[in-house]
Amino acid sequence: MNLFLQFKNNSYATAYSHDLKLQLKRRTAMISLIIVVFIIANGISLGLNPALGPTRSKILICFRLGVCILTFGGLYLLKRNVSKCKKHIGKINIILDVLTAMSPFVVYPLAGNYALDRFSNLGMFIYSWSTAVCTFAMAFTFGNWWMKAVVSIAQYIYFFIFLFQQESYCIPIFIFGIEAIILYLALTYLQEKYDRINFLEKQTIYDNYEAIKKIVDDISQGIMIVDQSNEVIYANRIVYTLLNQDQQQSVSLSTLFSQVNVKSISPQIPIDILQTERVLSTRECENVICTLPNLSYLILCRMLRIL
Repeated sequence: MNLFLQFKNNSYATAYSHDLKLQLKRRTAMISLIIVVFIIANGISLGLNPALGPTRSKILICFRLGVCILTFGGLYLLKRNVSKCKKHIGKINIILDVLTAMSPFVVYPLAGNYALDRFSNLGMFIYSWSTAVCTFAMAFTFGNWWMKAVVSIAQYIYFFIFLFQQESYCIPIFIFGIEAIILYLALTYLQEKYDRINFLEKQTIYDNYEAIKKIVDDISQGIMIVDQSNEVIYANRIVYTLLNQDQQQSVSLSTLFSQVNVKSISPQIPIDILQTERVLSTRECENVICTLPNLSYLILCRMLRIL
């Protein structure tokens, strides 16, 4: 993984984005929730105070709502046709991210949702804090993590243009703004980085599991891993062969012990799952059951004899 959090292994990059349908479903659900909350909140606010904002503010509200609906439509269509658009999914995601970013982008002082100049200092502070929270919430809907950085930088550049033109004490505000954006970008980067590191660790464990599974499947002995509730977690290929079952079917201990003669069992497991009438003393069948500490039973079935 390089500085830009790109995987060096293409297979890992593919695996990291394999749940594309789930991501689209998640983003669609988020945007739909945003639309519902946006309509209810602004409907109540404008209904109670119809003269609070000028016409351009109402146009801005309609524009934000239209962008959200357009984004929702794009995500819905993409989810329905994800297999056809898979080659262009990267570009489509960027377009949808740009549309998503347009909705929370604040264009004050050129325009605002309401007549902000009518608010008191406390009202303006609370409104600004709420706007920041909404903007942060919208960041969860981006398909590309780096879009969070692009949008936040663009928003701060826009603010700073007017800051130096209109504000007398611009330096403290400028420094605090730089502090905020550095923290936001750094924490966003670190979160994405460690999410990917966590993915790589899980992928390594999965690769090791697949390698061990392949080795165990090629062993001529029947191997089963059983949890403390006597539920089969894993059975290798030879177990299914000896029981004449397809690997898609589930295997149980009762099925196993109903078809084999058991020479010995160690340690003892509940007798109700042993549906065999006797324990043999011959060497024709040899079964060894061992306990994995605090985990499960490991069953090694040698020379199984089907009754």
